[in-house]
Amino acid sequence: MSKLFEGDHAPTTAQALRIALLRLGPHAALAGIRERLATAHATLDAAIKAVDDADDAVTAQVMQIAYEDRAIDRRIALIARDKRATLATSQPDRHPSFRELFPSAPSAAMRGIADTQQATYVVAVLEGLARPENAELAGRHAEPLREQQAKLAAAVARRAELEQQATLKRHALARAVDAARDAFNEGQLDAASLTHDESLVASLFDFRPRRARDPGTN
Repeated sequence: MSKLFEGDHAPTTAQALRIALLRLGPHAALAGIRERLATAHATLDAAIKAVDDADDAVTAQVMQIAYEDRAIDRRIALIARDKRATLATSQPDRHPSFRELFPSAPSAAMRGIADTQQATYVVAVLEGLARPENAELAGRHAEPLREQQAKLAAAVARRAELEQQATLKRHALARAVDAARDAFNEGQLDAASLTHDESLVASLFDFRPRRARDPGTN
């Protein structure tokens, strides 16, 4: 008999049930077994889709985080540009006032995506904008930067929620796979008891493809 084992994960288990359902269809005496397998397969199929949907939601949220992160990058670049424009020097990035506002080069500090270093840097820039000499810059940029940072933080928090949901869906899938394996293996035993035909049962529950023998060989 073609049993399902613990190493047979969702795709293999789902395929085994689909094939068995097709093979059991013409055998009215085994309708009860087919019904049990159909229920197990429907549950498994739904669990597989739920995991796929949950993983896609996480991926979509990662894209949202990247979008919000780029908005902050652009805002920091605008602040740096406007700060340079206020400094009457050929090397504004070396000016003490610029360095007070930007503790390190903006391009380097903002290289990561929604990481702790970037969040700390944005806080430092906001603190720098609060200084009297940066009042004009603060009027244009402080609130938009604060809002964009809040949007990014919310997006990161939402990703954590979605990842937790995806983990729960994977746990549910694991349970569905176990139940489907049991239904498949127990179905074979029940079919053997009902038909007393091991060859038929082996055929009905066979799902592992075998290479056909070449007709030209003995």
